[in-house]
Amino acid sequence: MNALCLHHHHRRISLPFRATAAPTLKTRKGCHRNPPRASFGDDEEEEQGDENKTPLSSLNSAIELRSKLQEVALVAQTSPQNNWQDVFGDQTAFVYEPKSSSITWGFVHFLGGAVLGQYPQVCYDAFLSAVSERTGVTIIATPYELGTKHGEMAKKTRRAFERANRVVQERNGLDAGENVLPVFYVGHSLGAKLHAVASFYDEESNDNSDSNSRSGSKQHFLVAFNNASATDSVKILEKFAKELLSKREGGGGEAASSQFDAIFDRLVPFAEVAAKAAGLEFSPNAVETLDGVANGKFKSDKVTLLSFTNDELDQCSSLREALADGGVRTNSVEIPGDHLSPVYLDLDKYAKMNPMMNRLSGVRIGDREAVERIANEMVKFLKS
Repeated sequence: MNALCLHHHHRRISLPFRATAAPTLKTRKGCHRNPPRASFGDDEEEEQGDENKTPLSSLNSAIELRSKLQEVALVAQTSPQNNWQDVFGDQTAFVYEPKSSSITWGFVHFLGGAVLGQYPQVCYDAFLSAVSERTGVTIIATPYELGTKHGEMAKKTRRAFERANRVVQERNGLDAGENVLPVFYVGHSLGAKLHAVASFYDEESNDNSDSNSRSGSKQHFLVAFNNASATDSVKILEKFAKELLSKREGGGGEAASSQFDAIFDRLVPFAEVAAKAAGLEFSPNAVETLDGVANGKFKSDKVTLLSFTNDELDQCSSLREALADGGVRTNSVEIPGDHLSPVYLDLDKYAKMNPMMNRLSGVRIGDREAVERIANEMVKFLKS
């Protein structure tokens, strides 16, 4: 058993921790499913007054992490070196168009993981820009805030993508009926789940909008799928602070290092956060999500599930079983890495853009080689 040591305000807290596999259960389709657990958060403004729910955005860990990512995102957005366009100026869709190609041949709709997915243009820039430049596809990343209503979150991000997709096609002269371009749905962790859930509503969307008629083939590249419970979600937040810091590249000096460590030293221990969240439920929950897939609600022309060798939060195996029950063929790939391997933050780059961030000079968080491996797999997927 390992001990997790975190700092909470001025108290040093050591918690026993043992990584254990989630129990499974059988559903009527015969697939093994991860059972639902307590979960937390709320994504609809009109429901924030519900005193029986604890919005994830109010939890210290999410606030701490989000505030620092927002600081970096603001610097990136105002930099002349920024290659991401905030299409509508409201941070609902960021577009990366490849400099290596004048005309795109396809679109990627990207959804990131919990909290990280609110700033995909920063947290996943290294991964997504590499894929775009090597293949010529246009990336449309739609940020989202955490919440319990995953169905509503999935529909909201899908609508944001469709709006942005329409704008990009029109301004590139690709709006004519004969220009039917493929769409590749790419998600990491919770983002992978949201893509699966969004597919449940595709038929409804086709009945009420012409947006889907603008795209052709639909294919999915799902990375480290996580059908998260509350405890898993909190563990992801904690892993971001612990694992990414442990993989810092470069220097920046002892002072810069200690200052950056302080960014995360007040993250609330995951056990405390989970206790606050007890009794809340994601919708759809873990079983409902996989049952929907197994019952044929998930439609895709091609699916690749990418897993990592050192990832206890990955649940691609359960999704693969459900997809098989639903008649969807999948290709499974496993490469070296862990749950946060797609994330890479070159904070040294942003420190050079803004003197206010000099304390982050020389700091790079993540594993660049792991990001390259993931990009290689996605390039194979797009070209196959």
